[in-house]
Amino acid sequence: MLMYQVNFLPWRMARLQARYRFWRNLLIGQMVAIVMFAICITGFLHTERVQHRHEEETLLAQIMQLDTMVQSTKRLQAELQQRKDHHDRQQQIYRRTQDYLTLLNLLALSMPENCWLTQLLQQKQVYHFDAYCRDYAAINQLHIELAQIRDKADIQIHGIQRQDNKEKLFTIQARWWQEGETDE
Repeated sequence: MLMYQVNFLPWRMARLQARYRFWRNLLIGQMVAIVMFAICITGFLHTERVQHRHEEETLLAQIMQLDTMVQSTKRLQAELQQRKDHHDRQQQIYRRTQDYLTLLNLLALSMPENCWLTQLLQQKQVYHFDAYCRDYAAINQLHIELAQIRDKADIQIHGIQRQDNKEKLFTIQARWWQEGETDE
């Protein structure tokens, strides 16, 4: 039998090269895939960073705008408080003036004909009157009239002094309060 000699060397070389190309292409494919994955991740992270920077700039702009609004609001609140305080002071002055005017009108109606008021002072809720009259009956009548001005009254006459011209100098201390007010 005759045997042919077959040279498998070229076939082996071809198979070896095919196997080499397969593994080389597989390795290159993996490297390309890893590089592409890294590029995609880098691009995604860059996009996220740009988006976060944009959001941060937007938030900073909003914070500055809100800070401006807060400062404006605080300024307006301070101005409103000043105006309210001014209004309250004006109202308090008006009430005191109104009370004082009412008291003077009531005193004008209550004063007997032969009594004269020389001084009127107010210390907190207490009024001090310096007056002079010609007789004791007028002083008593003035005391009664002053006690009838309001619901509750504390009227005290102090230091009646008789002068050479027969006039009597005296001081009245008066405090009035309404029902329901506390006596301080």
